[in-house]
Amino acid sequence: MVHFYGFLLDPDWLLELGTKKGLGSCRTSIARECLKSRTAMKLLIEAHADEWCTVENVTLQNGKHYWCIALASTDPRRTVYTYPKNMPPQKLVDEMKAFLKKPEDIQAMWWKGTL
Repeated sequence: MVHFYGFLLDPDWLLELGTKKGLGSCRTSIARECLKSRTAMKLLIEAHADEWCTVENVTLQNGKHYWCIALASTDPRRTVYTYPKNMPPQKLVDEMKAFLKKPEDIQAMWWKGTL
């Protein structure tokens, strides 16, 4: 099982942002998931982080699924930065946190990959 280190993305925020950016519709459940995925990928590109971050689907302990901006993982085939020997510099973590406008009390965390 792969684990990802990063920031969760609020699904409602992704849908709202993606709709504003004209990235898709919310008509069906599949369309909503595609829109959330497209929006998350667009965020990586806008943050100039698409070469070192990925968008991954993760599962919380309560079974809910979220999209995550993954800064590192436990699998070197999935991310540039890999636990435990090659974690991203704190500067990059802080820059992504600021770009996503996360509150001060929110930190990047480890999440269990869905697939």
